[in-house]
Amino acid sequence: MDSVQPQFSLKHSLLVLGRSLGSGAFGSVQEARWGNQPCAAKTFFLSQSDLDLQSIQREISVLQKLRFRHIIQFYRTHEEHGRIHLLMELAEKGSLAHAINRKEIGLDDWVTKRRLASEIAQGLAFIHQEKVLHRDLKSANVLLTRHMEVKLADFGLAKVKSMTMAATRASQSKVGLAGTLRWIAPELLFAKKPEYTTKSDVYALGVVLWEMAAHCTRPFADQDNDAFVALAVSQGDRETFPVNTPTEYRDWAERCWSQDPENRPDASEVALIAGELVEANGDAGGEGDDRSFVDLSITDADLTYGLMLQSGGKQGGIIRKKTFYDDADQLHHIGRLPSTDDDEVVAHMCKAAKQGIVEGQLFLGWIYDHGRGVDKSEKDAFWWYRLAASQGPVVAQLRVAKMYELGQGVDKSHAKAASWYQRAADGGSAEAQYRIGSMYAEGLVVKYDEEEALKWYLSAANQGQIDA
Repeated sequence: MDSVQPQFSLKHSLLVLGRSLGSGAFGSVQEARWGNQPCAAKTFFLSQSDLDLQSIQREISVLQKLRFRHIIQFYRTHEEHGRIHLLMELAEKGSLAHAINRKEIGLDDWVTKRRLASEIAQGLAFIHQEKVLHRDLKSANVLLTRHMEVKLADFGLAKVKSMTMAATRASQSKVGLAGTLRWIAPELLFAKKPEYTTKSDVYALGVVLWEMAAHCTRPFADQDNDAFVALAVSQGDRETFPVNTPTEYRDWAERCWSQDPENRPDASEVALIAGELVEANGDAGGEGDDRSFVDLSITDADLTYGLMLQSGGKQGGIIRKKTFYDDADQLHHIGRLPSTDDDEVVAHMCKAAKQGIVEGQLFLGWIYDHGRGVDKSEKDAFWWYRLAASQGPVVAQLRVAKMYELGQGVDKSHAKAASWYQRAADGGSAEAQYRIGSMYAEGLVVKYDEEEALKWYLSAANQGQIDA
C-alpha cells in the first residue's frame, strides 16, 4: 500500500470520528472533524484484497488532481491500527439517491432538477477536460451539501483517459456488477474489448437525469434479472419518463442515452443547456457559497496576489468592479487581464477558474479564444466564457452573444445571441446596445419596433458607439 502517501498523514489527536454516514463493499464513511474542520472520513482496512487497495489508490490519485466546485474535495489520508482514513469534504445531505428515496423537499421542483442536472454535468465536463473518466456515475455517487449543491464522488473506478473494461469488470466483481450494470452504456455490455469513453459517462448521466425525473434510483426496477436488463438496453430499450416531465428535460436526457455514442452530447453541452433553462425559469438553488476546500482553496488574497504579480505590485481589480469594457482584448491590452507570459500568474488564474471565480473563467476563455499558451479552441473558449457570463460581467456576456451569432464553438442561434446581447445591453455594453437596436430596426428575432431601436441606438451613442 506504498502509494497511499505517508506524507499526507496527520496526528490522530487531530482526527475525531463521529456518526456513521453509510457503508459499502469497500468500507464505511463517518462524519468527522480534523482539528476545527468538518469532514467525512472514508475508512478502509489494510487487510483488504490487493484489488480493493488498488481502487483506494486510484481514488486518491484521481481526487488529488481534481479541484472543482462540483467535485468532492480530498484533503489527506491517515493510517492507524490497520486502517486507512481518507479525509474528504463533507456533503451533509448525503447522496442524491438518498435524497430521491426520502423524497427530499425541492426535488419535485423542475427548476431544482435542472440546476442539479447542470451541476452534475459541469462536474462531469470538468473531469473530462482533465482527461479523467468516472465510469461509475449514478445517483448514489452524486453527493449533496447542506445547500443542495452537487459534489461528484466515488472515483474508485475512475481512470485517466480511455481504457479497456477488463480492470473495471475485475473491480466490479467486488462492488457488485448488478449495482452498476444498469448505468453502463450499451456499447460496453457485450463487446469483446469494450472501451470506456466520455460518451459512456454521458450515457450514465442520462440515466441519472431519469432517476431525478422518475423519483426512482433503480432503472428497470420491475426486472430483477440483470442479464435481461443488459440485453434489453443493448437492443435499445430504455426507461420511460413520467408524463409531467418537461419536454426539453426529457429530450436532452434521451440524447444522453442515445444508442449511438456519437449522437450523445458532450457533458459541457448538457451543462450549458441546463444552465440556460435554470436562468430562464429562475434558480431554486440553496443559499450561500458552500465551498470548503480547506487550505487548497483560492481566496481573494490569492487572486489579488496573482494580479499584483502581473501589474508590478499594483492591484488590478479586474472584474469585481463594474466595468463596461466591451471586449476581452481591451481588458488584456490595458493590463486588466493577466499576461500569459508569467507562468505563476497563469497558474493562479487557472486555479481560480476551476473553483468558480469569474476572473479566472474569463481569463481561460480569452486564452482558448486566442490560442495564448494553449491550443486555440473555440469550444473550450465558449465553455469558459459562458460560465463567466452567468456570473455577470458584460464582457463575457457580449462574447457569448457573438459566439452564438456566428456559431463559434457552439451551434449558431440568433435567438440565444439576442438573449445574451440583451443581458449585456442591460449591463451597460455599448456594442450590445447597438446590436439590440439593430435587431429592433431590422425585425431580427424580435418584432420590428422603431421606438425601441431608437432608444437603444441613443443609449449606445451616448457611450461613444460611433456606428450608432
